[in-house]
Amino acid sequence: MTTLPSDLRSARKGLAAAVMEMRQRGDGYGTIASAMGMTDSMVRRILQQQQQQQ
Repeated sequence: MTTLPSDLRSARKGLAAAVMEMRQRGDGYGTIASAMGMTDSMVRRILQQQQQQQ
């Protein structure tokens, strides 16, 4: 894995936090993806990565 600049790393953490919050509210992958401007698979990957880190 490549090292990201600190500002990009913090932006990714913020994005992951927003995805996690929306998922905890009960939003589906498609709803989150549309709101965040990404694909369903990106949402799934972010959630999987967050679960692995816990």
